[in-house]
Amino acid sequence: MIVRRDYRYAFRQRRRAQRVRWLLVFTTVVVLGMLAITANLDTVRSMAAGALGIKASPTLYPAEYAMLGVEAYQRGNMEDAASQFIRAVQMQPDNVAYLYEYGKTLIEMNQTTQASDIADRAIAADPNDVRGYALKASALAYSDPTNAIIFALQGQEVDPNFAPLYAALSVANTYIYRYSQALAAGERAIELDPTDANNYRAYSTPLIYVGRSEEAIEALETATQINPNLPGAWFELAFEYKNRGGNPRRAIAIYQYMVENLQMSQADTAKAYLRICEAYAGAEPADFVAAQQNCDRALAIDPNYGSAYRELGRMQYNRRNYEGAIETFERCVALGATDIECWALRGLAHYWMGQCDDAWRVLNEAQQMAGNSENGLIKQVRVGLDNVIQNCPDYRGQTIPTAIPPTAIPPTPIGGL
Repeated sequence: MIVRRDYRYAFRQRRRAQRVRWLLVFTTVVVLGMLAITANLDTVRSMAAGALGIKASPTLYPAEYAMLGVEAYQRGNMEDAASQFIRAVQMQPDNVAYLYEYGKTLIEMNQTTQASDIADRAIAADPNDVRGYALKASALAYSDPTNAIIFALQGQEVDPNFAPLYAALSVANTYIYRYSQALAAGERAIELDPTDANNYRAYSTPLIYVGRSEEAIEALETATQINPNLPGAWFELAFEYKNRGGNPRRAIAIYQYMVENLQMSQADTAKAYLRICEAYAGAEPADFVAAQQNCDRALAIDPNYGSAYRELGRMQYNRRNYEGAIETFERCVALGATDIECWALRGLAHYWMGQCDDAWRVLNEAQQMAGNSENGLIKQVRVGLDNVIQNCPDYRGQTIPTAIPPTAIPPTPIGGL
């Protein structure tokens, strides 16, 4: 499917590029300036120490670490940003400004549990500072949307005009299917702060779920324009092009841009190569050679990347290399991956190899994992079980066990794991 542009929509980055860039510069200056206010006290102390003949320590002051963290975040180097904020927080553990920036960085690194803990510290340090509530709501938005909404509403009692609260509400409401409220919250977040890339990312979430894919793409493109160094928005944009826009080649170009130009962590770089692998394998026509090369690159970075083994196994299965697929899927399972393909396709591969006992066992495990799901892969699993019953003498007369519904799992973030 070709995504057609309609420039009547409100959020068109080309029309707003100059304004957004100016506002971004202004916002960055303001953030650094606020942190510099804290640094002034440290400077006075340094001058006083010099006047008293005390030799200055080479150790930076906490505000200096925090400013280095902000700069690293804007460059997209989350690992460096986190290390700088950790130093600032260690020196001033109750400074809400430092805790908030550190928590935002953790969320960008997909470390939402740790970010939630940091948010608790920020709220305890100053219950009248809205940033603690916004951080808590943002950390919980995907995994615990109901409580995320509660914290966002508590934050609104402190400051009803703090944009990150509405961004968190936009995501959280999406995951409890309150799409109208989610869309309204996303629009409000952008209205309050059109310079924050996260507001556009948040707004894209309900847009995607209500089928407004073109607008979601425009919102994500605006996010990447505001800060082209943050990998999260790029992952989500490429995912949207590939899965809903029907444009895997555009997705591949985005992922390649990321690995060549962004200061990503090793985990994100491996993830980008895996996504390239998936896109080549799923393209029409598929390019399995290029797919294999990029899955190999992902595994060269992280030899224990279970999802990369899943994709390799899927390609081997589709090319009827059943023995190789079984070995690869076993590696996927041994590494703790929970991708159902590692069971379903492995069981089917055992069947095609004539290994009835293993096929029956693994296909039943796959069915129990899936519960009452009715996706195409599970239908293949049930066909595989039927084939075992019909074609394997030891299993004639068997009945397919009833699937046990699994424990509910929170939705996967749009950019994938």
